[in-house]
Amino acid sequence: MRAPLYFRLFLASILAIFWFELRFVSNNIQEACLHSLLVLSSYLTALYTSIILYRLLLHRTRHFPGPRLLAATKLWHAWKVRSSQNHLYLEKLHKRYGDFIRTGPREITVFHPEALEAIHGYANELSKPDWYDLLNPEIGIVAARSKELHDERRKIWNPSFSTLKEADHPYAIHLEEVIRQIKSNLGEPVSIGDLLYWWSTDVIGELLFSRKFGALTEAKGRYIPELMRGFTELLGPCSPVPWLCRLGFTLPYVTKGWDAFMAFCKERVDEQLQAKVPKSDIIGRLIASSRSRNALSQERPLLDGDTIAGLIAGSDTTPCLLVYTLTHLAKTPAYQERLLDELNAHGVEDPWETKAVQNLPFLNALLNESLRLHNPLPTGTPRDTGSEGVTIGGKYIPPNTIVVAPRWNIARSPTVFSEPATFMPQRWLPGCAPEIHDTRGFMPFGAGRYQCIGRNLALSQARRVIAVLVSCFEISLAEGEFGEKVDEEMIDHFTAVPGPVKLSFQRRDM
Repeated sequence: MRAPLYFRLFLASILAIFWFELRFVSNNIQEACLHSLLVLSSYLTALYTSIILYRLLLHRTRHFPGPRLLAATKLWHAWKVRSSQNHLYLEKLHKRYGDFIRTGPREITVFHPEALEAIHGYANELSKPDWYDLLNPEIGIVAARSKELHDERRKIWNPSFSTLKEADHPYAIHLEEVIRQIKSNLGEPVSIGDLLYWWSTDVIGELLFSRKFGALTEAKGRYIPELMRGFTELLGPCSPVPWLCRLGFTLPYVTKGWDAFMAFCKERVDEQLQAKVPKSDIIGRLIASSRSRNALSQERPLLDGDTIAGLIAGSDTTPCLLVYTLTHLAKTPAYQERLLDELNAHGVEDPWETKAVQNLPFLNALLNESLRLHNPLPTGTPRDTGSEGVTIGGKYIPPNTIVVAPRWNIARSPTVFSEPATFMPQRWLPGCAPEIHDTRGFMPFGAGRYQCIGRNLALSQARRVIAVLVSCFEISLAEGEFGEKVDEEMIDHFTAVPGPVKLSFQRRDM
């Protein structure tokens, strides 16, 4: 991640060579420029030729199949995913090269179902690579590469979730506004993605900062989701080459969206620090923990990083799950009827009660199938094999190699799940699993020390939203809507951004 330093040294070397040529070789500026360019081009040609030959012929990962251009440079990967659809590019590679593919000079992408447990499971000893330094020094809980620092931050975060009582959740209040807006547009096309992302923005604003963003009710509040999208869109094409992001940070206007969101997060922390009465929201509790240990100044970058992580993870993942679940329900009305039957059979009189809908088999099956087909983190979270390497599916991956297990692709592999491209929630019901049902390929929230800290909260709220909306409305695709673009035009900005889809709602006769 020293790309900015190397870039500056490169520019300095150009100027030094030019000065030397002009001072000691030729007084002619044009000749000095030509000589300087000749010296520099000769050096760079020799340097990069030797690097590429080493990577292609001698590197420890040379025996793995994959495109030769990817073996030579990750810049080719960035070019191929410039449209921010890394998952589709990896799917093409998977079909051509198999389960183990060299997708970089020292990177192996693994599509074997064992990969998720081996890379992200409880027993693994793999570490986070320099990809996670993108936010440095504002690293926080998600970007902390040190296991000790991560575990320490997680211990501080855990009480913030465990002490959130049901009555404290703003989910229900904002869900009422969602329902009000749907009722005012009965029979009309509703951009369900926009509505749910506004909902999640308002919710996370209150959970993190006790602040009402007003995205659902005011147009001016909707700049916050746009800020977050501007922040993550850089990760789409540049995730394969993290040093390219760091280099971009040194160039004016290239990272305008990234910088704006970083500034927004720091302003929210400043507000919390200046509050006369300490707040009991998540960031307020993190600040209180730092103050209690007299570590506020040292941990300020961590607080900024935790704020960034909280906003992105809290507002991007749950609406993604809900958009896809509702779209599949709209495509298959029989699933809505089956869910209603389940609510009645289990005596659920009030679907607003999260405990009442927690253990409904078909509702959970709907969410599991949406997570399988549309993982909110499609291809990210790389790991480093360290000094020992790692064996996955009987295949040894050498030491100090980056390994990636793309969840979106693994869960859609025909060797992992039968009819992998079909939305089939019944596969998750007891006794209904099809012939091929390898649950090792299903790890939507990670596992072990890095498991998503908000997993239970996200699932409980997703259950409530689906149960409430299906109880209140008959859901269908809007007129002229086929529900294909929501998947085909999904964007991989580290977190998934569903493509456009419009649904129609009619009041359900109770």
